[in-house]
Amino acid sequence: MPGPSLRIDAVSYDPNEGPAGWFTAAPRGGSTDHPALGVSQDATAGRGEALRIFSRNTAVPVLTARGGGVLLDLRNSAGTTVFAVGQDGGQTGIGRELFDDLTGDHAGVVSSTVLVHSGLALTLDVSSTWLVESMVVYTGVTTGDIKFGWTVPAGATGTWVPGGITSAASGSTGAVSLGSKTLAETAIVGAVDAVTPLVAMIRGIVRMGVTAGAVELDYAQGTSDPTATIMKADSWFRAKRVA
Repeated sequence: MPGPSLRIDAVSYDPNEGPAGWFTAAPRGGSTDHPALGVSQDATAGRGEALRIFSRNTAVPVLTARGGGVLLDLRNSAGTTVFAVGQDGGQTGIGRELFDDLTGDHAGVVSSTVLVHSGLALTLDVSSTWLVESMVVYTGVTTGDIKFGWTVPAGATGTWVPGGITSAASGSTGAVSLGSKTLAETAIVGAVDAVTPLVAMIRGIVRMGVTAGAVELDYAQGTSDPTATIMKADSWFRAKRVA
């Protein structure tokens, strides 16, 4: 039978370490100055850490379980958090997902020159990379169509695709617009009439710079028309952090 993958040869207790003292355990050949495991006597919410796990021969914990607002904190060897879960279930770091949706119709737009804020916006972490996607339900006439664009913080870059029928379409089926766009560019997809909702499935990648702020999906008409183009209820915007 194979032996244990971890053997604990040293255990210590320091009543002056942490909110109520720590038991620490070191791996074979190591010392309690660089423990493999640390356990607090007191995990009272908001006070201290209930569990710390360290990488080999380093004083930087790679995983911390707390009794306060952050329940789990996973870090790299430099001590930088790469994943964390809060007491409310909120997540940070790689794998974090954000979501926004419209619970009612937007007021609509009758201009091709001004992109209006749709209300679909997410605040993404600085210096991070996100996969973004949006399902936009909309109505508009064939003259007006719908034009999409983005509002992003300074330094944010990325590529996206509009994923809707082309502006030449006269019905709900037809060729799909899959041209690659940067975040600084707009794209027009087709509409049918004021009472027939269509859907555009937008996808892309956003690389955030060092400036904080919201990433927002905006829209206008492709060509100005007095019949409003309207982003409808149940349109949604989602982002997932991948780096």
